[in-house]
Parts: sequence; structure tokens; C-alpha cells
Amino acid sequence: AKVDDFCAARPGKIPALPWPNLQPPYTVEREVNVQDREIHLVESAAAVAKREQIAGNKEREADEVLSVAQAVAGGDLDCVDCDDAQDGAQEPAPDKPALPMRPFGRALARLRTDEKFAARAELKDAFDEVRQADDAIVRVTNLLPMKLRKQVASARTSLTRSIMALTSHLRGEQPVEHDESPRE
Repeated sequence: AKVDDFCAARPGKIPALPWPNLQPPYTVEREVNVQDREIHLVESAAAVAKREQIAGNKEREADEVLSVAQAVAGGDLDCVDCDDAQDGAQEPAPDKPALPMRPFGRALARLRTDEKFAARAELKDAFDEVRQADDAIVRVTNLLPMKLRKQVASARTSLTRSIMALTSHLRGEQPVEHDESPRE
């Protein structure tokens, strides 16, 4: 309260505290924070200086490369002892993309073969299921009267031919046209 009265008596001026024991308690903490910020600023300034130095080095390297490129483009550079180097020069090797591609081709062929066997096994299982279903249909059809058997038989004809053609294709054979009627 005394500090407030003292500040009110001197408007517009920063009050000097007349009593040292009335210093705010956060002054020590504030000083530590200021020191930490100063340390951080010094570290940041050092990092910026290092980055500037690296950037300067890269800029000098780029200027050197550009000057050499401009000299080559302008024909200002001469090759020293080029004749000696050309005497022992070899013809460049012909491009043979087939050589590095062979191992990849073999690996791809192996993968295709493996996948083909797996696909054939899956198809064989699927055809076995279809065959079992067909057998079940035949058994049930045998229990029906003759008129209904003929209707089921005519419906199965196209389905059976398709299954037979796919089965022979699965075996790697050419599909043979069958004139025989499906099993009853």
C-alpha cells in the first residue's frame, strides 16, 4: 500500500523504490530467464553464422563449377596430354541391356511358373467342387420323374460342355468337341 501511495504521488515517473526490502520477489527468476534467453540467442547466432559459412562455401563451389562449365563451353580449356590418353583409349562397350536383364527375366519367369502352378491348383479345387455339385444334381435328378429329368438334362447340357472345355484347358489340352450328352 505504501508503494502505491508513493507511485501515485509521482505520476509519469518510474518510481524508485525507497525501501530495498520491498523489491518484487520475481526479480531473481526474471534474471535467470533473461540469462537463459541470452544463452539461447548466442547459440542461435552461432548456428546462423555456421549456416552462413556453409552457404558461402557452397556458393563459391557453384561459382567455380559454373566458371569451368563456361570455359568448356567457350572452348577456353585445352586438354593437356590428350594425345597420350587417346592412344590407350578403348572403344566404349556396346550397350547390351539384355545382359543385366537376364537375371530379372529368369526371376520373373520363375515367379510366373510358381503363380501358374498355384493358380492351376486353385482351379483344380474349384472344378472338383463343381464336379461334386454336378454329381449331387445327377443323384437328385435320378429321383425325379422322367419328364423332369429331361428338363434338367437339357439345362445341364451347355453347362457340362463348358465345364469339360475348361477342364481340358486346365490340363493344357486342346478342348475337344463332345457330341455325347451329359451324364444322367
